[in-house]
Amino acid sequence: MPLDPADELLVAAANGLFSADDAIQQMHRAHTAAGGKTMSMSERNYQALVDARNDHIATLIEVPASSNAGIQAKAGRLAVAADGGGL
Repeated sequence: MPLDPADELLVAAANGLFSADDAIQQMHRAHTAAGGKTMSMSERNYQALVDARNDHIATLIEVPASSNAGIQAKAGRLAVAADGGGL
């Protein structure tokens, strides 16, 4: 059965948030490994990731879930955060 459009947005936002968080963590590790030296392109990429992350969070907050899939998208992200996975 196809998902409701709102739940599709929630699932996509949850997946996007996981991806953005992973990419941000990788950038932090690379920055630390480089002794704190970054290039301006990396800083722009970092800001784009933070902006995307914030957009995904806003979607998870603002869009109401209409099925179990939407609820799981919201709750799954919170469960990871509660286990120390950021947020």
